[in-house]
Amino acid sequence: MSSFISNSSSSVLVFLRGQVKSLFTPRISLPPLCRGLGGLDGGNQRALQRNGTIRKTFSGGMAAVRRHSHCIAVKLQADALENVIRRAAPVFLQGVSAKMDGGGFDVPALRVQLNSTQILSALQLYRTGFPDHMSLSDFRCHFQALSPPIMKRYASMFVSHDERKAVEELLVELDVDRKRMAVGSSRVFMKRGVLRDLGQRRDQQVTGWLVHLQAACLGHLARQKYRRLKVQQMAVRCLQRNLRVLRTMTAWSWWRLFCRVRPLLDVNMDNERLRAKEDEISALRRRLEKSERERNELRQTADSLETRVTTVTSELSDERFRGDAVGQALDVERAERLRLSRENKELQARLDQCKVTIETLERTLEEERQKAQVAAGQREAATESELTMQLECCQTEVEFVRRRLKQTEEKLEAERQSRQELDAKVAALQAQLEQSRRGAVELKRHCRRVTSDLQDARVLTDSLQSRTHELERKQRRFDNELAQALEEAENEREQKEKALQENATLGAEIFNLRRSLQVYLFFAPIDRSASQKELRSIACSLKEWVWIIDEARSPQKSELERMARAKSDGGLAELWRRRRHAFLHLTSV
Repeated sequence: MSSFISNSSSSVLVFLRGQVKSLFTPRISLPPLCRGLGGLDGGNQRALQRNGTIRKTFSGGMAAVRRHSHCIAVKLQADALENVIRRAAPVFLQGVSAKMDGGGFDVPALRVQLNSTQILSALQLYRTGFPDHMSLSDFRCHFQALSPPIMKRYASMFVSHDERKAVEELLVELDVDRKRMAVGSSRVFMKRGVLRDLGQRRDQQVTGWLVHLQAACLGHLARQKYRRLKVQQMAVRCLQRNLRVLRTMTAWSWWRLFCRVRPLLDVNMDNERLRAKEDEISALRRRLEKSERERNELRQTADSLETRVTTVTSELSDERFRGDAVGQALDVERAERLRLSRENKELQARLDQCKVTIETLERTLEEERQKAQVAAGQREAATESELTMQLECCQTEVEFVRRRLKQTEEKLEAERQSRQELDAKVAALQAQLEQSRRGAVELKRHCRRVTSDLQDARVLTDSLQSRTHELERKQRRFDNELAQALEEAENEREQKEKALQENATLGAEIFNLRRSLQVYLFFAPIDRSASQKELRSIACSLKEWVWIIDEARSPQKSELERMARAKSDGGLAELWRRRRHAFLHLTSV
């Protein structure tokens, strides 16, 4: 027993798991979310109700944020499952469990199950005469072709429509008896014959459309074939006309004469081409000589630059050596200056110490004098010998102190002189150091200038080398062109020789024709009046032959004379002389 019921999943008790999986297995191994969004599991795009809107939402800027929302994920999973079930169009087998544990039937439970699954209402519809049924969307898609307004109104597959309303409008447009049809919540029930009648009407209308489409296609193909046949017929006519003209031309005596005289006329063009090739060869030779001169100049410039680079490199090495020597001298002078400054500091300290010692001795001498005066005042009664001895001791001590003071002053003077000498030496060393610094700066500047000159010389050398390579490539190309031009000139000479041979052959043929004409005129019968027109035509043709050949000979003769005068080579001049002699002999004949 089959039933199409919306809440059937709540009452399914026993079912095969493998069969359920086979119903929901997709043809493409993608996640349910992707399958629901892309519509890969079936061609019915009308089932995508919410997914079209979600696709448009995902195409926006905040799609990455919305895609990670939990609510959106749940909605997408539900929509994907619903779309898969709708596209699969499963047939549910409703199982009814009415047995009790004792083996009897539980009638109340059976009534509840039958009522909840709406099996009785479906049986009632089937018994009342509605055996045919279709879903609302399938009915609209099948029979909307019978009503163009409905088809135009509900043509979009990416917008969700109210299928029940669309089916009711379609039934109104089709003018179907509503008693023979019943529209449910998800399906349309029809009596016997209604579905067949609607199918026949649809087939008739679609057949007319298909007939018109086939006629248009056949007409288009026939027109294309007619165009191809027309082009082929035109090509065949052109070929036939050309063949008839060619056959007529081959039988024409003047065409034969033209084919024979044309090579003689080509000699002039060959001479012009030969002169052009000779001019081209001379131009190539001039260009080659110019390139060789430029190459020699570039080589000389490169050699001079290389010598300049070597001289600059040697000067740079000398300057570096001088700079190293000056640097060493500066280091020595710096060490000497440090030593002299240390000695100066030591001498200054000793001088200060000597000054302090002299001041101390002067104070001591003054104290001793005061003591001596006090002692002299106190010891007036002392003996003269003691005073004399004390005075001598004091004088000796004073003399010793004066001597020490004099030595200290002399030593101080010597230290001052040595300090002055050291100051002068330090000043000289400072001047020399400043001069050395200026020399080092000048050497560095000169070194940078020499380095920049060296880099410029290297860049110029590289450019000259690249230019030299370019000139070598040009010279090779010129050599190839010169060889090709010489070969073409040789071919032109060979063609000219062939033309001269053909000219000689034609001259001999003309001579034979003249002799035959004279013999014919001499031995002609008396009644010549009958063939006089033919003789005149032959004479005219022979005169034209002679005129054409003379016209062809005159430029050849002048060209041969010019080339014989222009050629300075012995073998080539002899060859041209022989050709001229043969041509003159042929002319005289």
